[in-house]
Amino acid sequence: MAQLVVIHENCAKRKVERGIRKTEAEDHAIQPVGDIAGVFEDGYRFSPTEQDIFEIIQISDCVKKQLINALPTPECSEIYKSKTTEWTLERAEEKEAWKNTDGRWCFLEKSPKFLLSIANLTEKEKQDLVEKPFIEKESIIAKFKNRIKDYPENFVEVTDLNK
Repeated sequence: MAQLVVIHENCAKRKVERGIRKTEAEDHAIQPVGDIAGVFEDGYRFSPTEQDIFEIIQISDCVKKQLINALPTPECSEIYKSKTTEWTLERAEEKEAWKNTDGRWCFLEKSPKFLLSIANLTEKEKQDLVEKPFIEKESIIAKFKNRIKDYPENFVEVTDLNK
């Protein structure tokens, strides 16, 4: 078995209580509820605090491997803009870019802390992740949300790379 670790609504509450964040809304902007924080081996034992701030969903090792392969992770890269063709001590402009679903390179202006979210899944779909055979989980996995797409500024194409 493996464990899918997801940001829970208690995460923001605890950070406000401890003075790490001023408001829950501030924390949700950084770590929205439903974002996938990681996948852990079944042997990992979560502390009571971790159990309070994360939703932990049990999945089989087989499903874990298939799930990781099926997740919509975008291709990202650093890109460079040279100012001249002459040698100089001045560093060229550097940015990050990502390939969208159409295979077009876009500037990555705003990068979320975690790339994927299951915030839009129902409780039944979360339960089905645990109980259903993998073939039936593909439609659920397709609903995993790629958080890069949450920001309109991440859809400005890098015209030089898309020629």
